[in-house]
Amino acid sequence: DGTILTCAHVVADFQGMRPSSKAKVGVTLQDGRTFEGTVVSADLHSDIAIVKIKSKTPLPAAKLGSSSKLRPGDWVPCLGCPLSLQNTVTAGIVSDLGLGGMHREYLQTDCAINP
Repeated sequence: DGTILTCAHVVADFQGMRPSSKAKVGVTLQDGRTFEGTVVSADLHSDIAIVKIKSKTPLPAAKLGSSSKLRPGDWVPCLGCPLSLQNTVTAGIVSDLGLGGMHREYLQTDCAINP
C-alpha cells in the first residue's frame, strides 16, 4: 500500500539531525522506479521511520513475521544500503531477546551490514 519501513537516519535532516514529519524524501525501489515519499513518522532513538509513497501500479510487499516467535539461535536476514551500496543482504543469528531500554524492547543479532 506504499508504506515503507526504513531507518530514521536515512530520512533525517543531517543539518539538524531531526527527521521531520511530513518531510519529502526521494525513494528508489529495487526495480529502479522513483517516487517522492512523505515521512509519516520517525524516531531517531530507535532509528525507525515510516515513509509513504503513492503509486498507480502495484508495489512489492515484504511479508513480516512475528518477533514473538523468534528464539536465540534463529537465523535472520539483514537488508540495507550502507554508504549508498544498493541491495546489501547479510545473514546472522538472534543473540538475545527482550533487551530493554527507554520503554522499548529490542532484539539483538550479530548481523553486520557495513562494507
